[in-house]
Amino acid sequence: MNKLKVITVVAIAALIISGSYYFSQKPKKGTNNLGQISSSSNSGVVWTTYINSRLRFSIKLPSMTGYEVVALDDPSSNFVYITEQKSGEPQKFSDLQRMNVRDWKIVVAKVKNNKELEGFIKEQYGPGCSLGEKTLTSNDPSSYLVKIVGNGDNKDDTTCYIAEAHQRVIYSPASGRVATWMGGQPTFIPQGFFFDAEIANSFKFE
Repeated sequence: MNKLKVITVVAIAALIISGSYYFSQKPKKGTNNLGQISSSSNSGVVWTTYINSRLRFSIKLPSMTGYEVVALDDPSSNFVYITEQKSGEPQKFSDLQRMNVRDWKIVVAKVKNNKELEGFIKEQYGPGCSLGEKTLTSNDPSSYLVKIVGNGDNKDDTTCYIAEAHQRVIYSPASGRVATWMGGQPTFIPQGFFFDAEIANSFKFE
């Protein structure tokens, strides 16, 4: 009888452990407002690294059945559009010149020092903007995430046209380059997934 009880207890414990492992391994959709997804291969999402050798940066872009995020470049420009499209229905760079607010426009420029970096920020976001704190990015120890400091508390008395946490500025002293784009509301959100943060955090100067 005691032997039977022992076997029963072991069997129940095995079921509990295997069930816990199953649920812990299921891919999870993002839950924060910046957007994140599981990188699990079971999620049906394929990540591809886009490399722009001309502007010298890379960024990871997702695709899944019927949907993909793509980068559109024009050799005569200093920027790249990041946009979404249905599979088999390609976007054109010229169509995005009208700039849908849901698209990202990554602008890249050469800068030599903090003075030129601040000049770039003013050019992009307004003369009232100034260079703020710089913190190392999580995926590249040679690049910094740059904070923009405004000159007014509301839109009626400022000449620095930024929205808190909506713009991203990345500066690489090693390569002498800076990149920026506006994020805004979550953009790349097919089937309940939120790709924005994972795309943004993958940006890296080459």
